[in-house]
Amino acid sequence: MLKRKKIVLKKRSLVRKIKDEMATSTEKAFIDHLEELRLVIIKSVAVFLILTALGFMLAPSIIRWLVYPLQHVLAAVGSTISPESILRTLRPTGGFLVGLKAAFLFGIVLSLPVILYFFGSFLIPGLTKKERKVIIPAFSASFFLFCIGAAFCYFVILPFALKFFWGYTERLGIRNEWIIENYVSFVVQFLVAFGLVFEIPCIVLALVKVGVLSHAVLRKSRKYAIVGVFVLAAAITPTPDIITQIVVALPMYLLFEFCVWTAKIFERKKTVKDDENTEFGDKDLMG
Repeated sequence: MLKRKKIVLKKRSLVRKIKDEMATSTEKAFIDHLEELRLVIIKSVAVFLILTALGFMLAPSIIRWLVYPLQHVLAAVGSTISPESILRTLRPTGGFLVGLKAAFLFGIVLSLPVILYFFGSFLIPGLTKKERKVIIPAFSASFFLFCIGAAFCYFVILPFALKFFWGYTERLGIRNEWIIENYVSFVVQFLVAFGLVFEIPCIVLALVKVGVLSHAVLRKSRKYAIVGVFVLAAAITPTPDIITQIVVALPMYLLFEFCVWTAKIFERKKTVKDDENTEFGDKDLMG
């Protein structure tokens, strides 16, 4: 009887010891992951700050680039006024703040691929083989889609919006004299917003590939997508006219349709591949 009790006690102590070791190893693994994540965040912030500092030194060139859409609008309306005579600052710190905003845009655009690489290197080792095949191309494409969205905004949306505001102000009998801080904030907000919006296909198609979303779900969500697109367009563009909102909403809705049809192609390829695997499996069983 005593011998049996000793055996039971030994088993219990062994089980407790194994549980303690498992809990300790799990805790260590969690702490290690937190430490890796902390290093990723520190490196990302460091890269962003370094590139922002470089952008601050290149601020005059960046501001000239940001002012170009206004220069294009002035030429389109036949005005002989130069942008320098319109864009003014009313505070001693105005120029400094404009330089910071220009540097922020420079830093966020150039640091984006590096930050995506850092976070990708942190996430990818913990993913399955199927998820890696999806995430790596998504990370690679996201930067290019951001640039495409910003370029579309710079060459199409911004001139259209600025021309509207310029003409509407003149029709009210008010002279256009814009504050440079507000103008740069307006342009930077548009560029970043459109860059992020154009990255939506990456997220949606990655979820489709993993199996979280499907073509059927996207197809049924069309009516909600139309409402959401126009709400987002109204939020991005503070322009009151419906024409500008349509110009902004149309590419976003086309991106949604692109996701719907691409999801259908993905699912069709997957079905064909599964049928081929099933066929080969049946042949192996018969043989």
